[in-house]
Amino acid sequence: MQYRQAGVPETVLRRLRRREFRIEAEIDLHGMRLAEARVRLREFLLAALAGRLQCLRIVHGKGLRSGQRGPVIKNAVHSLLRRTEPVLAFTSAALRDGGTGATLVLLRAAPRR
Repeated sequence: MQYRQAGVPETVLRRLRRREFRIEAEIDLHGMRLAEARVRLREFLLAALAGRLQCLRIVHGKGLRSGQRGPVIKNAVHSLLRRTEPVLAFTSAALRDGGTGATLVLLRAAPRR
């Protein structure tokens, strides 16, 4: 799974996939109920933006116990990220970082005051 905002060069997504950005914070959502995961993710993103963080890892699991519904939390994470304006790009993590059970996110760098 990967996404990049319109106007974001493919090279940025490639660099994110290669983990050329240092992961500055992470959250582990797997095992949570969907409503709790959504609240925690929103809080995490707000804190990351307030802290002017750029690269995040979200562990959501692969949805192996979700049955026919598929990966519920993973899909909700990707949906929320696509609707979050400061998210420039995201991609499934490399195996060493959680593989398809985790997502790396690149946020727009906030200007320093």
